[in-house]
Amino acid sequence: MQLEIGHFNFNEIDPCLKHLSKEKIHEVITKYYANEKVKDILIEYNMSITPSKLVKTFPPVYLEAKCEKCESHLLGELQSKTSDKMIRRKDACPHCSHSENSRSCTCHFCEEEAIKLEKEKRDAVNSVFFNGDTPLVLESDLTSEDRLYLSVLLRAALSEDMNITVPINNIKSKLAPTNQLKEEIVKTLIAKEIILVSEHSSLDAFIMQKNEDGKHGISYYTYQVVYKLNVTPFDGNYSSMIQRLLYPEPESFNVEFCYEKWRQVALNEIEEYLLYEMNKVGYSFKLGKKSYQVFNQLLNHFSTAQIFNIIYRAVANSTRRYQAREITKVHAQNSVITSCESQGHRAIAEKWTLKPYGRNYDLPESLISEVLFNSIMHISSLGFSEVPTMKFR
Repeated sequence: MQLEIGHFNFNEIDPCLKHLSKEKIHEVITKYYANEKVKDILIEYNMSITPSKLVKTFPPVYLEAKCEKCESHLLGELQSKTSDKMIRRKDACPHCSHSENSRSCTCHFCEEEAIKLEKEKRDAVNSVFFNGDTPLVLESDLTSEDRLYLSVLLRAALSEDMNITVPINNIKSKLAPTNQLKEEIVKTLIAKEIILVSEHSSLDAFIMQKNEDGKHGISYYTYQVVYKLNVTPFDGNYSSMIQRLLYPEPESFNVEFCYEKWRQVALNEIEEYLLYEMNKVGYSFKLGKKSYQVFNQLLNHFSTAQIFNIIYRAVANSTRRYQAREITKVHAQNSVITSCESQGHRAIAEKWTLKPYGRNYDLPESLISEVLFNSIMHISSLGFSEVPTMKFR
């Protein structure tokens, strides 16, 4: 590529070249790419630098490509004559400083565009979420499940002024044993409009996308927004209602509900422990309907702690057989549920006394377990060590 003197931007000359005219600088560059010896060039033009640094002193060249914002010609940097490309395009426009390859460009065009987009996004968020049209839910209309889930969420995330929750991603407590149950807790309260997205949420927690009709659609990250309680107290006293929701009266939960939730929490703790043990040995596994049926049946006869025992032995046995090359890895991980089922049936038939395992240090008790077993059912650790039953009171 033949570079003419007019191709160069001489606005900022390297100090090593300032004693030379533009024409002389052009000569240096021409001789360099004509493969003349660099040492001879440095001597001829009285330049006190090492040969390897010569190319770095060359002024940038104007490119045919233009800036997408101000339409000024972009600049390129000359590369070593041994490089694949003679010219490498510079990121920033020399006129407006716009950078096409940066998501955080601070040129005035991008800053103005960002301000405009932020206003559009805020207006869309306000229009969709903060229009004040959602009716309040009566405290007296809350179901047992609503009050259980609210107690869990409020204990974990209620702000000090008791008006909003902190973002769920920011809480340290574990709401539930599995992400599936955690999602059920939060999405149930959202779907029933018991909690609403608060205007105190960060704008970054919302996503704005254009729909097919060209209009903006707005959504949000469930665990990044702030929520506010959309419940009105039956006695007109908000603080008293918060106290009731944080620490619900055990008598208000019937035996059937408690038994159903006991089994649900137990199944989720079993799933959490199973996946933990399988991940430890490098198994990749996802529970399906059959697996849930197996453990649901086992819960009729064994506690969560006893089923932990069954799981531990099933994973250990399958791993031993895999390491002995008796079975493939896929066969080994798929055999775990079958082994759990087989062990359970034998234990029932032969009246085994299965030793209950303790909670794993890496899998601390979740808030829904604490609220259900400690505050509502008053059975504490028996919720883990005993078989679910309706005869707990």
